Amino acid sequence: MVRFYYRKRLKTVRYYLKIFLQGLWEPRRLMTRGRTYLSSRYAEAFIVSYPKTGRTWLRVMLGKAISLKYHLDERMILDTFRITKRAGLSPTVFSHDGPFLLQNNSPYHELIFNRRLYRNQKVIFLVRDIRDTLVSSYFEESKRTKIDTWNLFDFIRNERFGAQKIVAFYNLWFNHQEVPKEFLLIRYEEMHMKPVEILRSIIKFLNAGEVEEAILEATVAYASFNHMKKMEEENAFGDSMLRPGMKKDTDSYKVRRGKIGGFVDYFTKEDLNYIDEVVLKMGLKDCDWYYTPKGH
Repeated sequence: MVRFYYRKRLKTVRYYLKIFLQGLWEPRRLMTRGRTYLSSRYAEAFIVSYPKTGRTWLRVMLGKAISLKYHLDERMILDTFRITKRAGLSPTVFSHDGPFLLQNNSPYHELIFNRRLYRNQKVIFLVRDIRDTLVSSYFEESKRTKIDTWNLFDFIRNERFGAQKIVAFYNLWFNHQEVPKEFLLIRYEEMHMKPVEILRSIIKFLNAGEVEEAILEATVAYASFNHMKKMEEENAFGDSMLRPGMKKDTDSYKVRRGKIGGFVDYFTKEDLNYIDEVVLKMGLKDCDWYYTPKGH
């Protein structure tokens, strides 16, 4: 039992060590992530999400809208803390709610809510249908991070990355959404359906007040799927946050498909039954975050 425990701990240490070593090849990225983590102690707002739920898209939209409204340098678009602070808004950071704000590599049953970090703060919580999230996470880990070798069948059943992990993450936040002083739920699917309205609500939540319609529409056009794809291909920001793992492999792109319900192209009936069973067994009765609600 003791040996099994330490073997599990070693997996976690190994994962973060490889992430760090990968970062050494890109010092600028490592410095940016480190600065973001250090800035979190001065943040007044957090945008929290499970990995692969659309936060890069949201980060670009938010940064672009702020740069237009406050006439700030576009080179700050991906540096959310810096651009929100410079604009006089609630200083904001993005978080995956794990160590150093990164993804938490612990097994699903070891997730713990960080009450101290989020108490008395503003939190925007981004959710996405867990089936689409699982597919995107699979390609992230197998095509971009590439720390382990995966097949989709094993990935969605893994206690560190699979369906149980996402459900447990959502449960944790659903049960603690009253801890922040203000909490705003955003759905990835709603960002697709009504991006101007959702972006307006986010900016207002961060104390920017009203934003001109023209700015919001220009921002949505800037962050459209085709333009985001083009920016990634051209490495427009000089940051691996928006750069393909391999330029010739479309599945290694951060902006991969941008399709709601695309999971049907990847999962077998057995896979979908497994995910449904996890949600049925672990899901909270009043929580509708796991799947896209009907009508969206």
